[in-house]
Amino acid sequence: MVDQETMAAYATHVERYRKLVKSQGGNRRLAGFIARFHPGEAVLDLGCGVGDSAARMRDAGLEVSCM
Repeated sequence: MVDQETMAAYATHVERYRKLVKSQGGNRRLAGFIARFHPGEAVLDLGCGVGDSAARMRDAGLEVSCM
C-alpha cells in the first residue's frame, strides 16, 4: 500500500510527467506497437505510469494488464 505522503507527491507532478512522456515521441512508437497485435490479444504494460499507454491499447481492443 502507498502512504499518503507518496500519493500527494505523485499528484503534484502527474500532469508534468504526462506531458513529458507524450512529448518524447511515445505516441508514434506506441501506435507502431499496437499495430503488431489483433483486437482481443493480451499485452502486459510494465511500469505503466499514469496509464495513458494502457488506455490507448485498451481503446484499440487489446486486453491490457498493468504492473
